[in-house]
Amino acid sequence: MEGKVHILVVDSQPDMRDMLADVLEDEGYRVTTAANGYEALEKVRAISFNIVIIDVKMPGLNSMELVRKLREADSKLTIIIMTGYSSLETSVEAVRTGVYDYITKPFQVEEMLLAIKRAVKEQELLRENKKLAGELEEAERNLKESRERLYRSEKSANIGRLAAGISHELKNLLGIINVVAHCLKKKVDKDDEKATKYLRTIEKDVNHANQLILNLLSLSRPGKDGPRLIDINELLKETLTLVEHQLSLQNIKVMAEYDSSLPQAPVEINQIKQVFTNIIFNAQEAMPLGGELHIATHFKKAPLELNGSSTIEIKFEDTGYGIPENNLPRIFEPFFSTSDREEKSGLGLPISRDIVRRHDGDIEVRSKLGVGTTFLIKLPVKRKTEKREEAMMRVRCGTIICEKDIGVYAG
Repeated sequence: MEGKVHILVVDSQPDMRDMLADVLEDEGYRVTTAANGYEALEKVRAISFNIVIIDVKMPGLNSMELVRKLREADSKLTIIIMTGYSSLETSVEAVRTGVYDYITKPFQVEEMLLAIKRAVKEQELLRENKKLAGELEEAERNLKESRERLYRSEKSANIGRLAAGISHELKNLLGIINVVAHCLKKKVDKDDEKATKYLRTIEKDVNHANQLILNLLSLSRPGKDGPRLIDINELLKETLTLVEHQLSLQNIKVMAEYDSSLPQAPVEINQIKQVFTNIIFNAQEAMPLGGELHIATHFKKAPLELNGSSTIEIKFEDTGYGIPENNLPRIFEPFFSTSDREEKSGLGLPISRDIVRRHDGDIEVRSKLGVGTTFLIKLPVKRKTEKREEAMMRVRCGTIICEKDIGVYAG
């Protein structure tokens, strides 16, 4: 048991009260005394005790009534009764009111100490049982959540395979429509403006649908080629073609501002697309009644004198509900989600941060309740591996850069 066991001794006889207190303190217990039931009740309501020792015969409040009131004040108390008037009726009543032990005066000190030790041990066992029960409940809850996640994962895999098959069929159908449109184009009178316009619309929408399918398949297919130099602006535009219709149905207006000075960055295309998609879907969740999503790219060039890394910044700013301040430190924890939807796994943001960090980048978040949330992704223009390779190349070429900024010398 943590700390000293605190015992309340309640007896109307000062000599018995004080002597018992001295004995128990010598045994290492913390002891408080009370001369009657009313004083004992006040102290139990004000202070936490482990054990209460009560004399049956006291003036004022009846001992059994005191036991009931003490139980109401603190249900965890262990109560030991001591009396010089032992009877079967008193023993039965004591048991009924929840008394732990019943000691008859005059008693041996060892008898009282043994009763207290048994009471302390029982309290420890009860606490341990409660702790184990809580751990068992937590383990059962975690097992249930793991099964649900496994089911969702298997379900998602099956849907992914189904989507791949359906995408193949859709591309076949789009191919047929495209060929038919081409044939009709040859047969339609070129002066028929409406027919020509309709055919152009068919061709445009077929190409758009085909691009959507390609982007969707690209997103679901794991990257195998490693990082490639890519235009982040174009990558964002491709991602938006996948979700813009869904966002518009929810009355979410997307406003994008692209920095034309962005250099190409070495990224794994499908993974970065996944990051963009995760953050956009988070914004969509935060704006169930509609709103605005502002997306902007920015090239942050590092000062040469600091020898730092230039970065590309991609900002996603929504006008949603916002995230409570106490939840902000947890949003990148696996399986943490503020959504009550069952299909939300709570893995989108942790996966996104992991992907960004594997690109030697970083992801930051700011949020204010009722105003919205901003995610800022920072990707380096050069990865660490590239910098190491560049340094090795300089060494191989005989170029030495002085660390004290003395100068650059060609060997």
